[in-house]
Amino acid sequence: MLPRETRRAFTIWEVVVAIVVMLGLLALLFPNVRGAREAARRNQCTNKMHQIGIALQNHLDSYKRFPRLSTEPFPQTPGGSETGFSWLTRILPYMEEPNLYQGIAVKSPQFATIANGGTASFNANVKDSSGRHYSTVQLDALICPSFSGETISELTRTVYSNVPGINLKMNPPIGVAISNYVALSATDMARMRGDAADANGVILPRKSMSASDIKDGTATTLIACESREQAMNAWIDGSVNWVVGANPNSPPPVVDEKGYLTMPKGSTTALNVGGSPGTTLYLTKNNSPSGLEWAWGPSSQHSGGVVMHVYADAAVRGQTDDIDPTVYIRLITPADNEPVVDPAVNSG
Repeated sequence: MLPRETRRAFTIWEVVVAIVVMLGLLALLFPNVRGAREAARRNQCTNKMHQIGIALQNHLDSYKRFPRLSTEPFPQTPGGSETGFSWLTRILPYMEEPNLYQGIAVKSPQFATIANGGTASFNANVKDSSGRHYSTVQLDALICPSFSGETISELTRTVYSNVPGINLKMNPPIGVAISNYVALSATDMARMRGDAADANGVILPRKSMSASDIKDGTATTLIACESREQAMNAWIDGSVNWVVGANPNSPPPVVDEKGYLTMPKGSTTALNVGGSPGTTLYLTKNNSPSGLEWAWGPSSQHSGGVVMHVYADAAVRGQTDDIDPTVYIRLITPADNEPVVDPAVNSG
């Protein structure tokens, strides 16, 4: 009889080595997987913002002007009696939300100004037949896939607490819904104080801008951007759906000897400037027009410090938070004829 072939078992050290090799391979694989997922989320964000850009173009075609920042004049306070409907509310028909738009329009006498009998955006009458306020409608088209925060405004328990239909105990909870996409209405906070008459972006508080007003070119003018803000944020609220480009915590832009806006030495953009109370905030109570803190301005959770932006021609590109501050603020102004080369054009 032939001897039986014996099979050698793995030793403990061989098993350990095999596990270490597998862990090493997984460690190499995971960053690539995370990178691919983030790239996919960024592409989805870009597509959502492009749809906003197209909606703005459709509004421009219909009315020959971009929408105003708010249906009511500044100053406003979030959820206040003079708070107007945001620019996002006005482009709902072009974002496949005609019923939502019509419901708000009917309950607000076609967005008539408050002085002429209109209804403020947080008036209790602006609700559907079930009694739910339109501000609580969650719009996936306004949320960045990379955003990890709550999509309900942190002010739901305070300034928005009287909104009909709020129920934070439900699953999912019902509260005032935010938007990760906001107007880039001015270069700096000084131009948004008071009645914001000096706002120098495209989506403005006091007037509607036409395409011919954008003399610097629609392809090189920023009009909207992302924001991580969770408190001073509500897609329906014209008092909060905006940011500025310069860091409110550093010196504002000045006019140089050639008449162009320029950022002083040491000043920075507001891109990804923010945090939580006790850290650096985008706006403190002292320099906030509303007297309420804003944690974030232009910001995102994309990797590499990228914040996606909508241009006035509906294109979408990412600006990184290390962009030259002077270049960034010059991309915001639509008609100052400043010399500027957009770094995002070549980088994608």
